[in-house]
Amino acid sequence: LSRLYLYTFDWVNAEKYASLALASHNILKNYSDAKYKANPQKTKEGDFINDEEMIFGRRCSQSMTIHEAIIANDLKNLFEPTDLRYIFFTDVDNEGNTIYANLSIQPNSGIYTPELYLIRAEANARLGNIDLAMNDLNTLRENRFEGTPPILNVSNAEDAIQKVLEERQRELMFMGLRWYDMKRLYVLGEYNKTLSRTIRGETHTLEPGSDKYVIGISPLILEWNENL
Repeated sequence: LSRLYLYTFDWVNAEKYASLALASHNILKNYSDAKYKANPQKTKEGDFINDEEMIFGRRCSQSMTIHEAIIANDLKNLFEPTDLRYIFFTDVDNEGNTIYANLSIQPNSGIYTPELYLIRAEANARLGNIDLAMNDLNTLRENRFEGTPPILNVSNAEDAIQKVLEERQRELMFMGLRWYDMKRLYVLGEYNKTLSRTIRGETHTLEPGSDKYVIGISPLILEWNENL
């Protein structure tokens, strides 16, 4: 529900249900612990059954190989030198590209505690509760850095929202949520970037507000219901 209300711009209920969920389970892994450093490739996905951060888990029906996914420079530049998310989950390929280096996985379409902290932080930032928003962001960051992380301080709600959105990009990297963030932030007038990728010599672009953001209904589903 917290994710649903975030996507529908209902900040009060997004905060409410994130808080209710975190009241039940609020564990964050501290990536600087020796057990995570010993096997950093497993840290992000963890043990699907016993992952301390997982609130709800459901494996997608298909596995996906993402260990060679190239990380765009704008995302790469968001990371600070002691951020263990960058140290653990990135590598450099033979062509010098920074890539996502986590294991090939069968993605989890569920929800984890870090996302709930981020949802509550964004909701509070948009409601003007910037101290509460920064408390959640700094709590998350305390568990993601080698040593003491830089403390985030802001002076207004706009800056707080920006800090939350940047932290979402770092924490939720390659977890399948950025697509929805780009769409909802466009509606809010906060995203207007044109993406461009060149694959095998052909350049593809995705403009803000493009119909390409809409995924077509499966032909199989259309066969079942011709009224769609």
